[in-house]
Amino acid sequence: MDGISTGSSNARSRQSGSDRRLGGRPGSARQARQIIGRAVSAESALRELAQENRLLNDATAELAARLRIPLRGYGEQLGAASGFWADGWIGSQFEVRITPELKVRHVEVRLWQPAERWQVQTLDVAVNALHQPLALWPGQSGRLSMRTALPASQPFLLSIKAPSSWRAPEGDGRELVAQLLGVWLWH
Repeated sequence: MDGISTGSSNARSRQSGSDRRLGGRPGSARQARQIIGRAVSAESALRELAQENRLLNDATAELAARLRIPLRGYGEQLGAASGFWADGWIGSQFEVRITPELKVRHVEVRLWQPAERWQVQTLDVAVNALHQPLALWPGQSGRLSMRTALPASQPFLLSIKAPSSWRAPEGDGRELVAQLLGVWLWH
């Protein structure tokens, strides 16, 4: 019996190129060319998709850099705000750099949380290293005025951190905390 199985094994190894197995089935050279052609087409399509993805990411980054928070007072936003969307919503980690044109005595932040949020949420609002809590009640706006002594022309970091977020309705997919109504620089 060993001789028979060895013989058939040897016979398989001597098969011609057109009889060789492709993917466990006998195939022809024509089938092999078709498979290779499809693979080359798929690889080309993947390269095109990757290029389109890079272009989309570049455009998204450019738009994010142009997006401005609702800033009042003599100051300018530097670069993109992270955790901020064009419709005014912020996520659980919001940060923005601002350069005041004049000395700032107070930074005021106003936020709103929808009534569907069933719990009070306490946010950590920070201007550089100065942290203060802000309690947001469902369906109401919250306001926090932080006493500061920020010199003119020196950038500062405004950050808002939340312990939890909620998923936007209707398949939006974003994790949201509140709507940013405005940031006021009082001089």
